[in-house]
Amino acid sequence: RSANYGSLASCLIYECTSNSTECDTLEPTNYNHKGNTTDNDNDKQKPPCCIHILRDMAKVFDEEMSRLGLDYTAGFGTLLGLRRSDRLIPWTVDNDYIVESYQVGNAMVDLWNATKTGLAVLFQGIPRMCATKDFANGQLVHWEVASATNYKRETNLKDELWNQGYPYMDFYVGNGRQSKPHDHGGGTPDDGESSNVYFSEIRECLHLY
Repeated sequence: RSANYGSLASCLIYECTSNSTECDTLEPTNYNHKGNTTDNDNDKQKPPCCIHILRDMAKVFDEEMSRLGLDYTAGFGTLLGLRRSDRLIPWTVDNDYIVESYQVGNAMVDLWNATKTGLAVLFQGIPRMCATKDFANGQLVHWEVASATNYKRETNLKDELWNQGYPYMDFYVGNGRQSKPHDHGGGTPDDGESSNVYFSEIRECLHLY
């Protein structure tokens, strides 16, 4: 891998609206940008909803994985939201996915087309994906900012994708297949998050709104 494989160099840093009440809708993502030249806050165009961007990322990811013929399953909070209400949990900022093996994970990384998808792979303890300037046909770049201002936790972890406060995706490698539910065991990035993460054989098609 390149020296920048774990950096945020390819990731777009942007504004998005995180109000879960306002954004928990079936509306398409509004990437429109009106310049925000007025001093009246009521006239300013709000950034697109974070959860809508994450929903678009999920759609693009699924389409590309299907094109590549690589299998995956949703996990953890992503699976909870889809199973419970056929949508992502409105206050989340990340999607969690599980691939069956390291071979599948490596194939995903090697074959991934960041320019086409607008999603870039990086490794920070575990594989992750972020949106780039190409995401949403370049529409998201209108909301680019110089630096993230809504750090989730520690300001000394500014280079960690999970701490930026904008949408991203995490990937975990399954420890074999099994046919019954199994707790993920509280794994940490240090042990590869794979000790008790299973790629379930219980499959159900869920339609993301």
